[in-house]
Amino acid sequence: MIDENATIGELVKSGSLLNREKYVKSVLSNCYLQYQKRKWPMNKILVRIGRVGDGKAPNYRIELVTDGIATPEQFAEHMSGQVHHAAVDNAVEFNGLGHKSRAYGFDKETWSKSTQTIAFLEDLRDQLMKRSGIR
Repeated sequence: MIDENATIGELVKSGSLLNREKYVKSVLSNCYLQYQKRKWPMNKILVRIGRVGDGKAPNYRIELVTDGIATPEQFAEHMSGQVHHAAVDNAVEFNGLGHKSRAYGFDKETWSKSTQTIAFLEDLRDQLMKRSGIR
């Protein structure tokens, strides 16, 4: 299991994340999609990773900050009973391999406590592209 405070940046730094550039670009693409589709303000979008697995391609959650930073506990409170899908519009979960949205939520313990902003992820993408010689 990944550390409870892990972030995408830390997984990139540790070398555990597979296809780093592609993963970060795909996460950002899904952030931009939420910005367009849901009209979420860019400066209020955060990304949190799933802790299950070894960090090669973790699932992730894109969240809208409404009143402070959304916590896993707050998200879990909004899970709807027996079908276990998100009952609120302030978070969307994605599969880390195919980067497709998921229709249900995970238990609160499976999400990292730490988040990263779109601006941080854009800087990280640019650094990765610069290192690999891609412009």
